[in-house]
Amino acid sequence: MRASISGGKEKYYQLAFTDVSPEDFAATARKAEDIPAEEVKTIAVTSDTMDFGDLTPLTSFVNLAELKIQGPRFSLKAIGEVPHANKIEVLELRSFEIVEDTYDFSELPNLKILGLWGCRVDVTLADNLLDCEKIERLYIYDSKVDPRLVDGIEKNERLKHASFYRCEPIDSDGMETRTNIQFRLDRR
Repeated sequence: MRASISGGKEKYYQLAFTDVSPEDFAATARKAEDIPAEEVKTIAVTSDTMDFGDLTPLTSFVNLAELKIQGPRFSLKAIGEVPHANKIEVLELRSFEIVEDTYDFSELPNLKILGLWGCRVDVTLADNLLDCEKIERLYIYDSKVDPRLVDGIEKNERLKHASFYRCEPIDSDGMETRTNIQFRLDRR
């Protein structure tokens, strides 16, 4: 685990858990108890072996505003189990097979930025993001994407910026095709 203090006038902590096993994740989070949990605003977790279906070790971080997770599998429903998830403003998921096709983003009412790298993204994401009242930015890179997602994203008036880069399309049957999707949306 690595902890650092960041911020301008307002000091806050960033925690980085790198290469943790599922068994060590909870223990490593508990070791952070010498850091005031209410001052932790950013947590980054990286694991090549851990399925992120349980984020309960993060429950003591009451002011968590930014959550970055990298690993092989992830359950979006796990975010809803973190009691203070409603304060998350930035969510980044990398290299995941996302377990569910749908997620109720209304559970993250303060989400402003969503970044997905190396994920498989279903068309229902566009509909679910409509429930997120503060969403401003969406980044999807190196992912497998249903091309219908682009139409849904264009209709979301809240988004100020959306960017898809090096994404492989999947058809409605879940089959991959050989072309790439590149898309950019900028609104002022």
